[in-house]
Amino acid sequence: MPVRHARAYLDMIKALRAFFDQPQTPEGAMAMVRDRIARREELFLTMARERFFAPRSPYRPLLALAQCAYSDLEAMVRQGGVETTLQALRDSGVYLSYEEFKFGTEVSRNGRTFRFAPTQFDNYRGATVMAARSGGTRSTGTWMPLPIDHLTLVQTTEWGITLKMLSDPDAPILIWQMGFPSGAGSGAWFNLAKLRRPPVRWFSLTPIPRGIQGRPYWGFRTARWMARRAGIRAPGPDFTPVRDVGKVLDAVQALLVSAGRCVIRTTPSCAVRLATEAGQRGRSLRGVLFLTTGEPLTPAKAEEIHRLDARVFCHYVITEVGGSVGAPCGNPVETDEMHFRADALAMISSPHQIGDLTVDALMLTSLLPTAPKLLLNVEVDDFAHVQERPCGCLWEELGCRWHLSDVRSLSKLTGEGTTLLGSNCVHIIERVLPEAFGGSSVDYQLVEAEDEAYLTRVYLLVSPRVGPIDSRAVLRKFAEALDATSMRPLGGRRTIWEQAQSIRVIRRDPITTGVGKLLPFHTLGAAERVDGWRTQ
Repeated sequence: MPVRHARAYLDMIKALRAFFDQPQTPEGAMAMVRDRIARREELFLTMARERFFAPRSPYRPLLALAQCAYSDLEAMVRQGGVETTLQALRDSGVYLSYEEFKFGTEVSRNGRTFRFAPTQFDNYRGATVMAARSGGTRSTGTWMPLPIDHLTLVQTTEWGITLKMLSDPDAPILIWQMGFPSGAGSGAWFNLAKLRRPPVRWFSLTPIPRGIQGRPYWGFRTARWMARRAGIRAPGPDFTPVRDVGKVLDAVQALLVSAGRCVIRTTPSCAVRLATEAGQRGRSLRGVLFLTTGEPLTPAKAEEIHRLDARVFCHYVITEVGGSVGAPCGNPVETDEMHFRADALAMISSPHQIGDLTVDALMLTSLLPTAPKLLLNVEVDDFAHVQERPCGCLWEELGCRWHLSDVRSLSKLTGEGTTLLGSNCVHIIERVLPEAFGGSSVDYQLVEAEDEAYLTRVYLLVSPRVGPIDSRAVLRKFAEALDATSMRPLGGRRTIWEQAQSIRVIRRDPITTGVGKLLPFHTLGAAERVDGWRTQ
């Protein structure tokens, strides 16, 4: 083993020992968040002084071009606060678009051009134990190490506060998420272990890799041994793909019989699958609390879950920021309403054009030195409704007063030069089509891909589970519903699609991303053409 690898392994052992030997409590998590809210300006200024203005910082040339020295920044923060300062910086050209940050595209500001490699935003150099993978909504996903310290500061605190607010202290917990090499399920495992509420089962949506590809699992095995050393008995991952939903439901029903309640960490689509399976068995999910992440929790999905008497809340997670952006609101008005994690991040919005519409893209800034990526007014691939309102839940009491809802991706679908805003299609895919032709919200999906002639087409995937359908009736219903939900009627665009057969119906199950997200709309890369797909 090379010396640097041995040193990294020893550092990981030391960090894991501290992580598991020092349990987190909900009260400690609350104190941590409250303290950071009170010190937000100081946290931001420390990040600016030590990171944003550092000699090798990718933001330093942008700040220089804006003629902003640290003393100027400090005066702006003292006078107007963090968000007002960030908006002024954005207006002066100190920001990065999603493409500039994620893919290293050229940055053009005030007649000057820059180009930053994605690795230049790598921030934390401390001990890590697993690699997290971004969701792959617009790419194959990006790998990055997740610092152990950042788990403690951000993710474990959210778990502690959320469980205190929404669940009974002795409710057993199940995980049904990605295992390895993705960090979704493993992150939940670590956080729950530190809270001394380890899951009773961990169903992994992905198989456990072997050989050289299994290196992330080696780190987990070490972590599991360190947890046992601290007296924490937590299970390893059990490969359980979505087709084995009955296996998960059996475990849930057993817990409902023995304990009367349980908490399940999973994705919204997996929660729907559990609800559907329970409904087919004639069983209730009363006593189940779903804490979902990885995909939008839409009204249609929530309704299918509520129909089986379960509760469902959602988290908003972005890998690049080291996890949490939004935590569940205890008294939501909207289905996916969350509290912005103002103790770890700052946020402003920026107008973004999608076809005929202008939406407010979210721009995030890191406040904590443990963040895996350094963010200063970085646009993420999402937009949302942002508001400040009193709700009376625990997060508001701690000082996180901004609410996020209707979080959707900026990704879009195009066909014959016509743009479809993905969020306009969610209602149609998840509610209109299932009500008209059968199935559930996870049985339909829009996919943009190249066909056998290398033409870009939009495909409407319909799961074989739905049964026999008239594809022309499905397309007609889709176009009519899109007319009704769009800000502008389709008009001539429908004629273009019909003449060019731009939208085609395909009988196959919807596609998941590289880390298992099941989205109402999906874009395949050029190397993933639809050769061999059977259209109707």
